[in-house]
Amino acid sequence: DARVFSECLRMTQSLVKLALPCNLIDNDLISILIKGLMLNKTITQLDLSHNRIGESGACKLGKFLLHTKILTHLDLGDNCIHYQGSRYISQGLRLNKRLKSIS
Repeated sequence: DARVFSECLRMTQSLVKLALPCNLIDNDLISILIKGLMLNKTITQLDLSHNRIGESGACKLGKFLLHTKILTHLDLGDNCIHYQGSRYISQGLRLNKRLKSIS
């Protein structure tokens, strides 16, 4: 269940890389996962490539990028993020000084 996994993300103290490519993650699932990621203090690399994240999911990711202080690498390749979604993400990147790589 995504809610249980999100809770585990919140509590983990050793995980630094989370790779979830090809998991059919859509806008609803990314919203649930972000709740755990917002409180996570260890994950620096996040791979969400080859999923079904669209515009509203990109909006949630943009807000996440505004708040995360530890994420250094983010892979969003091959999702359903278009112009408006990329604008949401770019707004999150404006204040994010830690992210070194995004694809």
